[in-house]
Order: sequence, then C-alpha cells, then structure tokens
Amino acid sequence: MRKKLSPRKLVAQRYGVSVRTLLRWEGGSVHGFPRGYEINGRHYHDDEELDNFDASLGLRNTEAA
Repeated sequence: MRKKLSPRKLVAQRYGVSVRTLLRWEGGSVHGFPRGYEINGRHYHDDEELDNFDASLGLRNTEAA
C-alpha cells in the first residue's frame, strides 16, 4: 500500500502557518513533528505521520471528514 503524501505547502495550510514556520518545525522547534521526505527536490509529508502527530497533541484531523 502506498503512503499518501502531501506537499509542504498543503501541510503549512493544514496547520495555518507559513512554509517558513513549517521549516522551523521540521528542524526540531516543535518536539515530535515528523520529518518530511524529499523526492526529486520537492518536500512532502506522510499524512499518516501527521495524523499521529495530531493525535499525540489531542488534535483531530478535520481533513478526513
């Protein structure tokens, strides 16, 4: 089964932050935020990993509805 990946820009929109803020989160400023994947020079995040991160904070995924 393939992983569902979201581009960095959509992940930033998901959390209501800028891409620059997301870069800081990826760098470790937010403990437990999942590292992204680079594929052909573009950056993506695994949606399941983001959902697990949200669950660890007690957040629910509003995208799934």
